[in-house]
Amino acid sequence: MSTRKWTPAATYVRLSMTYRRAILNTWLHKWQNQVHGIVLDVGGERHNPVPYATMADLAVKRWLYLNINPAIAPDIVADGAHIPLAAEAIDTVICLETLEHVGDPPQVMRELSRVLRPAGVLLLSVPFLYRIHAAPTDFWRFTEYQVQRMVKNTGLEIVRMERLGLLFTVLCDMTKQAISEIRLTVLRWLLGLLFLPLAAFLVSLERLGMGKRSPVLASFTTGYLVLAIKPQRFPSASGPRNGLMP
Repeated sequence: MSTRKWTPAATYVRLSMTYRRAILNTWLHKWQNQVHGIVLDVGGERHNPVPYATMADLAVKRWLYLNINPAIAPDIVADGAHIPLAAEAIDTVICLETLEHVGDPPQVMRELSRVLRPAGVLLLSVPFLYRIHAAPTDFWRFTEYQVQRMVKNTGLEIVRMERLGLLFTVLCDMTKQAISEIRLTVLRWLLGLLFLPLAAFLVSLERLGMGKRSPVLASFTTGYLVLAIKPQRFPSASGPRNGLMP
């Protein structure tokens, strides 16, 4: 587990870092006290730790990486659709930016729920309006209703669900990534110097609450982050206790 600290200021000066990732890291940092016990990081990489990871070592007994790629030396080499662990063996499951790369997301979700102990925690993030990446293994995009349905169908209960930015974040991320791909260095940095201050202003407006109450602006997002728990018994047919937070 990494103890490197991440600061959001880097997002405003680096073309290589998306605003989506910055928002994701911020929420994960806020929810770090939910991570405890035996942790299963599905799709994570030991040698490329996530920059938000400042979880207290006392709360984590063991951090296990599960990945299909043996070259990165995970603790468990396996497909998330068939996790070789006993039922209710894990206290915290982390699955970030992974479901879009699997062949059967609902089956992976069933496995994540199966290995979680009662009162166990799931941290899940998925993309919605985001570019194709890690081609050719980028298969899916997820609406909020699809995410809620997948979580509910596994017997987990959504405690909190957050949008990773709204319209301005989507537009600024697309523009920022396009500028970062310009090969001519002088042009790339010239456009970056012109664009980054404007983008920082627009994204900051969103973080201050602009657009959250607009059905149209709020319908645009780069993706979602979910905090869910496994209840002591299967939830009622009425579904998750909480949905997308305003």
